[in-house]
Amino acid sequence: AARENLEQALAIRRKVLGEEHEDTATSYHNLGHLLETLGDYAAAREYSEKAFVIFRKVLGEDHAYTAVSHQSVGLHLEKVGNYSAARRHYEKALAVNRSIFGEEHDQTSSTYRLLGCLLMEIGDYAAARASLEKSLAIERKVFGEESLGTANVLEDLGKLLFYTGDYPAAQDHIEKSLAITRDILGEEHYRTAISHHNLGSVLWRIGEYTLAREQLKQSLAIQRRVFKTDHPSMIDSYKQLIQLEAQFGNLSAAVQWADLERRNSRRHVGRQLLSLSQTEQAQFMTFYYEWRGEQAMSLALAGVDQNHFAPQSAEWLLNSKGVVQEALVERTLLLRDVQNGGQKSLVAQLMLVRDQLARVSLHVPNLGTTAQWRERIDALEAQESELTRQLAQAGGSVPFRDPWVELAAVRKSLPDDSILLEFSRFRPFPLTEKDNKKRDWQPARYVAWIIPPAQHGEVQIVDLGPADAIEEALESARQLIQAAGEKSVEKSPILKLGEPEAEQNLRQELQRVADLVWKPLAEKVGDAQRLILSPDGALWLLPWAALPIRDVSKQYLIERYELQFVTSGRDLVRRQPAAVQPRPAVIFADPDFDLAATKAADAAKQVLRERAPASDLRKAAGDPALGRRLPPFAALPGTGMEAKLVQPHLAARTGSDPKVYQGKYALETIAKQIRSPQIALFSTHAYFLPDQETKPTDRELPLLTDSRRGVALTTEGKPLENPLLRCGLLFSGCNDPRAGQGSMVDDGVLTGMEIVGIDLRGTELVVLSGCDTGIGTIRNGEGVAGLRQAFQLAGAESVVATLWPLHDQQAAELMSSFFQHLADGKSKSAALRAAQLDRIQKRRKDRGAAHPFYWAAWTVTGN
Repeated sequence: AARENLEQALAIRRKVLGEEHEDTATSYHNLGHLLETLGDYAAAREYSEKAFVIFRKVLGEDHAYTAVSHQSVGLHLEKVGNYSAARRHYEKALAVNRSIFGEEHDQTSSTYRLLGCLLMEIGDYAAARASLEKSLAIERKVFGEESLGTANVLEDLGKLLFYTGDYPAAQDHIEKSLAITRDILGEEHYRTAISHHNLGSVLWRIGEYTLAREQLKQSLAIQRRVFKTDHPSMIDSYKQLIQLEAQFGNLSAAVQWADLERRNSRRHVGRQLLSLSQTEQAQFMTFYYEWRGEQAMSLALAGVDQNHFAPQSAEWLLNSKGVVQEALVERTLLLRDVQNGGQKSLVAQLMLVRDQLARVSLHVPNLGTTAQWRERIDALEAQESELTRQLAQAGGSVPFRDPWVELAAVRKSLPDDSILLEFSRFRPFPLTEKDNKKRDWQPARYVAWIIPPAQHGEVQIVDLGPADAIEEALESARQLIQAAGEKSVEKSPILKLGEPEAEQNLRQELQRVADLVWKPLAEKVGDAQRLILSPDGALWLLPWAALPIRDVSKQYLIERYELQFVTSGRDLVRRQPAAVQPRPAVIFADPDFDLAATKAADAAKQVLRERAPASDLRKAAGDPALGRRLPPFAALPGTGMEAKLVQPHLAARTGSDPKVYQGKYALETIAKQIRSPQIALFSTHAYFLPDQETKPTDRELPLLTDSRRGVALTTEGKPLENPLLRCGLLFSGCNDPRAGQGSMVDDGVLTGMEIVGIDLRGTELVVLSGCDTGIGTIRNGEGVAGLRQAFQLAGAESVVATLWPLHDQQAAELMSSFFQHLADGKSKSAALRAAQLDRIQKRRKDRGAAHPFYWAAWTVTGN
């Protein structure tokens, strides 16, 4: 009812007074405050920020109402984990309030309290205590000992004392707060529920188990009666009850609370992510969601010997992986076909900013301009973030779709001959440890959930062991594989020892990995013929196809199983083919990297003249702070052969001849214009920029080192935060220093961020036939943020990518075989397996060995 009245007041004020009036801003502010209380943080932030903009414009920066808006915006930023920005808003509000009202005023006290709570969250307990005690002194002097403001600050100080281990003092503060709050607001109030929760947390820590449970349950019961539905604040109550019940051995009760917590958390996250920028999404997930997932997985691990909680925890895991990627896909689809004029303008601005950001991030700053280069990137990233968020808000409210997927639905979607292997890398928390001093996060482990189709057995959990051991063995094997591709006899084990001995040495390294990762699972997969793998962490970089099968001479996993990869088993249920009529397949191959910018512009005009006039081609202004571009890239004649070999197979699969863009026509500008090809093949150089923290310098920075078709990039200074800016594909003209600087075409470097803007709805397959196209930033629970993810975000149903640098001829032969099997009607994963088996058999026949370097780099991810 309150919301309805406030919305009516806002509508009247906008109509009568206009948008830029302080009373209109007051309505926005009040609505934001109410929605924040109701847990709709995304909508609350939108209203609060609108109020802030109006107050600052109409009343000025140093007005009391502007200070209140600073506090509201800061509170929303704090809720998504952006503590530094929140702190700036609080400190600005404090300065204004002290200037206007003086030190002894409730507004000043309110800001001290907010700042103190923020400092407590970031662990600066001394500063937090000082700020909160100032607030308490003001409240007591202005309003007295029994005021609600005094109770609020007592509560916060009690939490601070709890965090610092002074439990008796914490209990005293919180009990005083509860008594005052209950007397003023009554028992059936949200604020009273919070006091019950905090008191329960303290009682638990001092060993009053029964009283603690009563307080926590009472808090939860009040919240349920007040809010009538799930509310984000309930999640903290669930969390405490999980830990309390588990600590005293009541694992079944803990699992029930964990199930409620996981469902509530997932729905809350689903509501928030669409309105956040990509940077804010990462902050929010780290701050709010990920560690709670680790707590739930720890509970599953506590019962792993009996597999008591395997079905419940499998469902938690299915719904916790790929959450950010799912939100990004939804937002991309929402923005794809905007019709509103204002939104179209925002989309155009966003595309331009992303284009500029892509260009600037891959240039090297001139001597002495490193700081300006970094500032330019920071400014563009901030613009990109803000435009993305504005578009999400401008799109209006999206009907909420429950994101939770039931385990039964996933099991029903699995083919009878398959089995789903879900992996999780997490830090266990000793929930069952009764000694509080021993309760701390443990080193990360890998755990696997074996999920068979419906009616084909039970879900099982397998603890694979410490992550460090698995990752060390995996890295050792990967280094040996990559060394195999070196051209130097001294560096390449194949050239130095011969393929049979090199293969045997690699098998020994891969066997170490297999013993840790595959051996514990092998006997539990039964008679499955297809493994649907949802890796986590570094397991995304594991060449699963090349894992040796122990006790079977020279046989690899791919020789026994078909392999398919998904970000989460949830993808098997959620992702449906887009209702878009696909267009003919496209091939980009054998780019002319040395093509002059003027000739590239002429080639683009020839291809695009019927679809986009030359005036619509984006122009890029030069930047005086930027120095030399990327080092020159060598030609890839083998990719031309690859294109020729696969064309007839693509025609047979799709029913029409593919469009081939080769040589001077293999342009980034043309790649950005493709729309929904049924299949797309990109056969070119790829790169990935590792995330590195090093000190900035003013010397010329080495940005790229070429490594055949794969490129390893390094940089100094603050790393680029968005991994989609640190990966890309290379096209014709990228070697020309003038490319993209005032010309009629792009610069020949298609970054992951730019790929997301290509419309690939209805595209069933993208093949990235370059080196390291499956490499990127590993994010636990989210897969690998890189080229593969970029194409999935753009709408592609499946992506074939690679795990290490390739040899042109070997890549061409395997790709030809892959597309031939596709043309014969095989599924994508079955076609890839058949192509890999072809290579294995041929090499064994011709050379007496089949080193995995030549056939195991490729993976297929998606449906």
